[in-house]
Amino acid sequence: TAIAYLACVYARRDEIVRAATLDGYVEATLRKLKFLPEGKGAQEHLSKALRGRLTPDELARLAAQGAVLTADAAIALALTDTAV
Repeated sequence: TAIAYLACVYARRDEIVRAATLDGYVEATLRKLKFLPEGKGAQEHLSKALRGRLTPDELARLAAQGAVLTADAAIALALTDTAV
């Protein structure tokens, strides 16, 4: 999804909190839709970057915050100029 790719961009920019939150939203949404993406390249790169920068507890907390975002809130987070 576009939000997943933006999460990768934010991870590369060292906006790790935003990247992890958006990743949590994407993962939860894909699970709800029972959708398994065919290509995992970008997702694996993002997961590796997040695990390298956040503790497991931080990553779980941010993923949980992302998982409860509405689509509008996730889009706003992805498109805002200010890091969270």
